[in-house]
Amino acid sequence: TTVKTMVVEASALPDTLIAYAVPPTKLRLVALLGQIKQWLSNQAAKLVIFTLCCDSVDYLHRLFTTHPEFKQLGLNFVRLHGSLEQAERIASFKQFTQAKQPACLICTDVAARGLNLERVTGILQWDAPCDLVDFLHRTGRTGRLGDQEGGQSVLLLQPSEREYVNLLAEKGVRLKPLKFDPLIAWLRNVKLAAQGKAVEKAAKEEDEAEEVPASLRAHHAQWQQQLETFIKNDRILFDLAKLAYTSTLRAYAT
Repeated sequence: TTVKTMVVEASALPDTLIAYAVPPTKLRLVALLGQIKQWLSNQAAKLVIFTLCCDSVDYLHRLFTTHPEFKQLGLNFVRLHGSLEQAERIASFKQFTQAKQPACLICTDVAARGLNLERVTGILQWDAPCDLVDFLHRTGRTGRLGDQEGGQSVLLLQPSEREYVNLLAEKGVRLKPLKFDPLIAWLRNVKLAAQGKAVEKAAKEEDEAEEVPASLRAHHAQWQQQLETFIKNDRILFDLAKLAYTSTLRAYAT
């Protein structure tokens, strides 16, 4: 695909469709959980999470299907990548597309092109794609398939990856920034429920702040620590996490 074609495709994307967020690296899992929770306000939610590597898909899929906080979301988590047997890939695709309840597909770019994924309400790019063209193919899974309302695509960057937004802008793809805090607003609701309405005013002031207050960030860090402890205590999950990390590094290196 030429740069000119990419710019044309980018201009066809709805203005409200694409956004990015840059949570602290040590709070990425909390941001992921918070974004999923936010999208689940839509009872017909169909979500897709893109990663660079098959190992990352396997890691996130096991985390989502074993950790109590993810399991209670009521989502049907499905994985899809090129290292699966063809029969399993077909079964995963049917399981996701034919799901009658909210569902989440965790996949590599094998699902970014050629698959007809209708009524997708949320795309989360856990890893930024190495090829800028792949960004459009991923985003194109929602909002350009005839849906009247379309969906939303969120690129979850690490602080060291901020320049990626400028690279996209040079190709005509302009993303709207999302504050980290709104992605995990549900955590504030948990906090409010525990402490009562007396802290509502303080929470509102936190919403208006440019940065996440230290008190709220500490609360988020507790959730992150809980997730990390769960991963460390599950030997299979811990090994998958290490494989996902090294595989992602190799993918960027190549």
